[in-house]
Amino acid sequence: MPQPTILTNVSLFDGVRAELAEGVTVVVADGLIQEVHTDGAGTSTGGDRIDGGGGTLLPGLIDAHVHIGAVDVYFETQADRYSPSLMAFKMAHRLRHVLDLGYTTVRDCGGTDWGFKQAVEQRMIPGPRIVISNRMLSQTGGHGDMRSRAQTEEPCRGGHYGMVFSIADGVSEVRRAVREQVRMGADFVKVMASGGAASPTDKLDRPQYSEEELRIIVEEAEMAGVPVAAHALPSIAITRAVRAGARTIEHGNFLDDEAAGLMAAHDTFLVPTVATYVMASRHPERYDYPPEITEKVDSAADAALHSLEVAARHGVRMGSGSDLLGEEIAWLNHELELKAEILGAAATLRSATSVNAELIGRDDLGVVAPGRRADLLIVNGDPLADISVLGAPGAVRLVMKDGEPHRNTL
Repeated sequence: MPQPTILTNVSLFDGVRAELAEGVTVVVADGLIQEVHTDGAGTSTGGDRIDGGGGTLLPGLIDAHVHIGAVDVYFETQADRYSPSLMAFKMAHRLRHVLDLGYTTVRDCGGTDWGFKQAVEQRMIPGPRIVISNRMLSQTGGHGDMRSRAQTEEPCRGGHYGMVFSIADGVSEVRRAVREQVRMGADFVKVMASGGAASPTDKLDRPQYSEEELRIIVEEAEMAGVPVAAHALPSIAITRAVRAGARTIEHGNFLDDEAAGLMAAHDTFLVPTVATYVMASRHPERYDYPPEITEKVDSAADAALHSLEVAARHGVRMGSGSDLLGEEIAWLNHELELKAEILGAAATLRSATSVNAELIGRDDLGVVAPGRRADLLIVNGDPLADISVLGAPGAVRLVMKDGEPHRNTL
């Protein structure tokens, strides 16, 4: 019988409460949290002890909107530069980097497939557990159709490896596309319900897919027992997706009061992704987007933080995603800093732990309590007082996933 691991000398953010518990001891065994002792109470259980050095222990972070397959900012042309084998190694490198930053679970909103999920679960590569959607569904000329206006050939129905789209138009095609994603192991279905910043020929403020198509997508997904995530920036697209039955709205940059009220009434989650727009807008030299893309990015960045205020005012449940592409994935924790400017540190940390766990349907994650998975972090400082400590160099001292230390500098 393996010995338990005992984490001592830490304060605790448990994923729910807005204050730290002091003098905490946590006992971990068999991949689960077995005991949580507070107020200086100890444990007589024998085992390996890790002294947290007075740091803060919190649940492993969850990012609900990543694209591990976007190894370059210009992901639409990365397949021209890398072989499939090199792409796979680059994606594996990104997975390890994400785990190093303290994210023990990610929800991949398009591109990463069942093979990567299995490779992590079978411990062939280190990385967070992955919730996958496989190929993103897009209409012709939509946010997943990356052809320029000069390209007249039919869209590639399979997309490119790394960031893969399924172009489907009409009821019969979207029905088949959903079934195909489910067949390939999708945990949820991702649909482009509006224009986006990176796509070359659509408008950011316009909806995509008819409501009939959206309802069919949700119907097929529900029959298979998986939820639907809708990329939707403008309120007109948000309301259409909510009425169709989407479980989550991704981005939601232009959320208004009417759409927020509808989301709250339908108990629809919002997954804001602020950093991807703000970083590109504030540092255009890193991206070198053409003018038409830059204009869309700036517009989305200006609206992103305001949408958090609107959602909070109406009581919309907010998870947390980042959507960072290429090397910008190193800025994952900057997403939390930006959100905390509007929502405060406690609500932001809840969004990236207990709320995201509920969003992905994992009641064993996101909270430090007996019986939960032992996904845990220890960081220097108090992230409730200053959430930026999560991104400070060397601040993440311990990353534990399923009760096993991945990183330990204590």
